[in-house]
Amino acid sequence: MIAPHQKPEEQPIALVCMPWQALDSPSLQVGLLASLLEGAAIPHREFSLHLGLMDFLAAGHGGEKQPFEPDDYRQIADRWADIAVGDWIFATEEVRAASPQKDRKFEQMLERRGMAKDLRKKLLRLRKRVPEFISWAADEILACSPSVVGFTLTFTQTFASLALAKELKRRRPELSIVIGGAACAAPMGRALLEAFPWVDAAVSGEAEAVAATLFSALREGQPVPELPGVARRVGEEALAALPEGKRVDMDAVPSPQFDEFFERLHRSPIQGAITPRIPFESARGCWWGEKAHCTFCGLNAMDMTFRSKSPDRTLEELFGLSKRHRVLDFTAADNILDQAYLKSVIPQLAERGQDFRIFYETKSNLARDEIAQLRRAGVNKIQPGIESLSTHTLKLMRKGVTGLQNVRLLKWSAEEGLEVAWNMLFGFPGELPEEYDRVADVVLSIVHLQPPSMGPIVIDRFSPYHEDPASFGIELHDPLPHYPLLYDVEMPLLGELAYTFQHSYLDGRKPHEYVLGLSKRLRRWHKEAEANRGALTFRRGPGFLQIRDERTTTESALYELEGVDAAVYNSLDEGASIVEIREQVGLALGSKPEEAEVRRILSGLIDARLVLEEHERYLSLALPADSVR
Repeated sequence: MIAPHQKPEEQPIALVCMPWQALDSPSLQVGLLASLLEGAAIPHREFSLHLGLMDFLAAGHGGEKQPFEPDDYRQIADRWADIAVGDWIFATEEVRAASPQKDRKFEQMLERRGMAKDLRKKLLRLRKRVPEFISWAADEILACSPSVVGFTLTFTQTFASLALAKELKRRRPELSIVIGGAACAAPMGRALLEAFPWVDAAVSGEAEAVAATLFSALREGQPVPELPGVARRVGEEALAALPEGKRVDMDAVPSPQFDEFFERLHRSPIQGAITPRIPFESARGCWWGEKAHCTFCGLNAMDMTFRSKSPDRTLEELFGLSKRHRVLDFTAADNILDQAYLKSVIPQLAERGQDFRIFYETKSNLARDEIAQLRRAGVNKIQPGIESLSTHTLKLMRKGVTGLQNVRLLKWSAEEGLEVAWNMLFGFPGELPEEYDRVADVVLSIVHLQPPSMGPIVIDRFSPYHEDPASFGIELHDPLPHYPLLYDVEMPLLGELAYTFQHSYLDGRKPHEYVLGLSKRLRRWHKEAEANRGALTFRRGPGFLQIRDERTTTESALYELEGVDAAVYNSLDEGASIVEIREQVGLALGSKPEEAEVRRILSGLIDARLVLEEHERYLSLALPADSVR
């Protein structure tokens, strides 16, 4: 059992994480800042008030018959984050003027989007209790007599943080309020200062170079210093930040402190509903984005520079955090796995034999042995940025992979029992509508693999689409419709606050109309997957191959291949051309088959949906019978 968390009490810096950070995870940003301040001998206290909200609700305040449960919280934090439902819950009179009309429009939007009636009712009850929770949270923070309060603004935390910050400032006008995080990236940070006058400073980008100087100055009662990446208030004026400074060396980033989160969790009445995960960071930036910035990606703001921690440092941090907190589940905050880790960190994790479960974002062109190595290392879930099964569309995105490679990743991951989080996006300017009919046909062949979510692209700030829309055939419009229902401000300030924007196409296309067939097919795929229905498996025998087809999109069948037919199928695991197939079959059987014979065999396999073809490359689809679905 960890001893109660102790920190110096003399005017500490309060570091606050508000809803809607994931309940099962401490804030990486708060944890890093706590370590930075510790190293600078600056007193500090952390407050995991995303857990605090659930503790407040579970403590009997209100006594609803249908209380707001952890599963409800997860829906708001995940399923409904794209329209900032979490921000709307806290967009009460504490932050903006009362507007029944705006609230009614937001509720109507939730209904149109399909939010369950029971959940909508819970949200309305929760909104009424926001003032009580804010007062409760302010009492907890002010009990330590802070001199400065810093808030992390990610995961739709903006309005919860602003509401609490305003209450703190009302009670203690001399307090300095600092915000930082993804929602503060320039120019959004300066815009937040202009829109919410009780905020004193907004930190954009990496805080390691400025945190100690900033907090020390404010703690001593000085004005906000002029620092790289820090927007600041001078009198009534909100000044933009200076350009961000030199990129941080990842090995100089301290290991985060998460003691306060785990102490709060151990005291929490919802502890039994939480399986904690530790966030960690082994790299920043994106090595692929440095080569080819994906057209729709707004991550990393204005700097893609890729840096990673040394392998020993990453391993030391993982094992140290696991041992300290007795947690085995981890989430990498990296935008992309360092390729060099596939030959250093990942093999060493596999060799040490710990029962970790790790989530990483990767590229989708992983080799079979790399996927197997990831799984042995404890990586049980990846997000490989698949986005489409159309090579044409992937080229428009600058993804650098083919549709066939993406299917291959899904197949190999299924064999290894590696969960894949992936999306089927649509609405890319220049995409071919007929490609969605072709992909819908591909889906009929791969329903034994893991299905995706599906949705239209949105235009994110800092993405190539946002920075130069006309060159892509896009016209930008106002921020997404939920923004004016949250904020009191008008354009152009609203446009500076927003991260996502509406758009139209200069050629007049309407993507929702030509993806209807694919959308319907994906919904069925999900239903079948949830019922665990459908499989396509093979078993090898002496001189023959059996393939059992139990997919829901085909007639059940048992295929028995032998000789050249079996050898051809066996050559297609990675995807192969006709030339490569003939070479491999020749090595297996002692003589090359004629091209016409190979094509005849492939034609039959394609017709049976046992093989997928794209641009004269052929990929087998069946999984080993003993593989994990």
